[in-house]
Amino acid sequence: MKAKEVKISEIIKGSFLADSRWNRHRLFVLWLALLALLSIFSGHMVERKVLILSALQSEMKDLNSEFTETRSRLMKLSMRSKIKQRAEAVGLVESKEPPLMIVVDKKGRLVKQDEK
Repeated sequence: MKAKEVKISEIIKGSFLADSRWNRHRLFVLWLALLALLSIFSGHMVERKVLILSALQSEMKDLNSEFTETRSRLMKLSMRSKIKQRAEAVGLVESKEPPLMIVVDKKGRLVKQDEK
């Protein structure tokens, strides 16, 4: 065996840390460890963002379908025939005469009254 080879038993025992070769490269090894930790942290943050995004997209689909359903219901309720049915149920009837347009100036005087 070569003198520079590190045995598995030395790694398990940790005796390679006392070797002079380790002292020369410890800053580089620590830098690599820091980069590895940063990479792991970044991966976890990305995964968390993906989960949040997925939940928000699901909620958006639910809200969009609720909006479509509500808009459809509103369109049905605002139809002239439906309004007429609801008004008749309350006791209101449709006027036979057209509406009058009354225009009043700022002082409160009658300016014009249209009759059609």
